[in-house]
Amino acid sequence: MKRDEKQLLSTVITASQIIELIGEEGSTTPVFIAKKLNLSRSNVHRLLLTLKKLGYVEERPGSKFYLTFKLFELGNTVPHKKRLIDSARPSMLRLAQLTGQTVNHGILYDDLVLYIDKVEANTYLKLDRSIGNSDPVHSTSLGKVLLAFQEAGDREKILNRLQLIPTTPQTITEAQLLQEELERVRREGVAFDRQELSRELNCVAAPVFDCQGRICSAISISGPVDKFTIPQAEEAVESLKATVREIQRSLCL
Repeated sequence: MKRDEKQLLSTVITASQIIELIGEEGSTTPVFIAKKLNLSRSNVHRLLLTLKKLGYVEERPGSKFYLTFKLFELGNTVPHKKRLIDSARPSMLRLAQLTGQTVNHGILYDDLVLYIDKVEANTYLKLDRSIGNSDPVHSTSLGKVLLAFQEAGDREKILNRLQLIPTTPQTITEAQLLQEELERVRREGVAFDRQELSRELNCVAAPVFDCQGRICSAISISGPVDKFTIPQAEEAVESLKATVREIQRSLCL
């Protein structure tokens, strides 16, 4: 590889690292970026100005940089993802109206649950995750479903990479217990999050399969523990399963 090509590749990699760091932090300063990525301040400023000009970041008071919606907009132009989101949304709206709770749509990305769509409940307490955010697979109902229905070999590779970090006292932190939980999810076709991600939240999720029978995403119902108890989550299972079947039919039309 020629010197100019190496420099260009290095610049692209560094710009990607800056975008990912801003995404992880929510917002950050050039000084923090330079320290975190071990870069010179001049290099960081140059790349941030380029990303700003291209529309990927914006600068707000306090010299803090944020991601714009451009990356999400680009992601939604991917035909498969856009079709998946569009096909699921009408069914998600009906499910949210039926249950009175928030309905989330997630995919497996980089060993995490990535939220690609949601329909918010009409409640004062917003505990669901924002579109574009991600959460651990082992502590979420969406993640358990997405992991449980992977091909066996792929599932084992992911499990071997996971760090089972607790976020509440209810989080599964032992590999054997997680394996047993995933076996139960495969048998029953649904996964529960019993205050495992947040002490204020209960969730239940089910898989969405593509036309070849492979898992492509998952749908969950989530709500505050005082308004969406585990018995209520169990009662919602049949409606949830009917919703994912409806989504699958729409995908395969």
